[in-house]
Formats: sequence, C-alpha cells, structure tokens
Amino acid sequence: MTSIPRLGHRCSNQYARLILQSLIEVAGENGMRAVCRLAGLAALIDDLPPENEAREFDHSDLAAIFQTLNEIFGSHGSRSLAFKAGQMTVVSMLETYGANFEVGGQPQPEIPMDEKVDKGLEGVRFMLHQVSDQQVDLMHDETSGAWWVKVRDCPICQGRESAEPVCAFTEGMLDQAVFQFSGGSKFQVREMDCIAAGGDACRFLVQIPKPENPPFTV
Repeated sequence: MTSIPRLGHRCSNQYARLILQSLIEVAGENGMRAVCRLAGLAALIDDLPPENEAREFDHSDLAAIFQTLNEIFGSHGSRSLAFKAGQMTVVSMLETYGANFEVGGQPQPEIPMDEKVDKGLEGVRFMLHQVSDQQVDLMHDETSGAWWVKVRDCPICQGRESAEPVCAFTEGMLDQAVFQFSGGSKFQVREMDCIAAGGDACRFLVQIPKPENPPFTV
C-alpha cells in the first residue's frame, strides 16, 4: 500500500472511534481487521481509540484505512461501504454530540425545506469543526436551489491520488444529515471535486434529485 504522508491534521479519538465502529458494522470485523492490517494499523480493531475528545488520531491513518478499503473491496464495493459508514457515523455523532453542540436531527415540519437542509448541513459543519481539523464551508445557491459543501484538510483523501473523487464517506454523512433534518426527504449528494483527484478542496453538491441525476443508493 502507498504510504500516506502525515501533514499534522488530526481528529478527536472519539470521532475516529465512531468512524471505525461504523466501518466494522458495514464491512464486518474480519473485513476491517484485514483492512487495518494492510494499512499498517493492525492493533486498531482490538484497541479502538479511547472515548475522549483529545485530537490525537492522525488524518493520515483514516486516509490509509479508506485507501486500503478501496484496494480490498474495489472501487464500487468500497464506495458502497464508505457511504453506509458515513450515514451511520452521522447518526452516532448526533446521539453522542447533539445535545452538547446544540444540534439534533428532529424534523420541524413548520419550517421551510431550505431551512431544514441548511440546519442539517450546518449541524455537520459545526460538529466536524469541533472534532477535527477539517475546515468546512457552506454555500446555498438560491438560483439553482443547490447547496455546495467545501471541505479542506479532508481526512478521507489526504495524501491519496485517484482519477475520480473518493470521499463517499463524506457523501454518506451529508446524505444522512439532510435526510434526518428534512424529515425523511432524499437529496442527491455528489462529490464534484476531490483533493485526491487534483482539486484544491473537496466540493460536494447537494440538491433535490432530478430524473437524470437520482440520489445515490446502495
């Protein structure tokens, strides 16, 4: 496996733990044991990061895990697993952090849909800023009705190289956030630019699905 450089970006032990628990759930313990072993992180499955907020888990280790996931399960298989893990991680984050960060996933039917989606994406942005060195910016294009999510210092693709975007995990996180906050509506979430594919940041498009662009399903 190609070595992932360490750039000094980290996330909290608790956040890394939630990600790993989600990956174990979707890929199986034996599958993730193989992933971590090939990624040079064999001890992780039996010794998950502690449940604390110290930022001690290096982004490069997460990138190595997702790169190895791709090598073992292939592009399509790893994308499906990463997407599902991203969805599960948002659910776990809202359960773990929602009250502390004053965000939650309860739908509010009396407010407009745009505001619901704004709240869901802002909740993810706020939580990621609290638990990692990622920098997340949001923009709502009222003309097209779409949202853009820009992620810098992304832990999923740090140091990786690919001909196409690889951050299906983040797509899953955004998908689950807008699903929960919108009251169960499905949106199209697609990574349009990726650092691994040569972009200066990872950029995700969130919009109401059209017939020619259905939401990602697994």
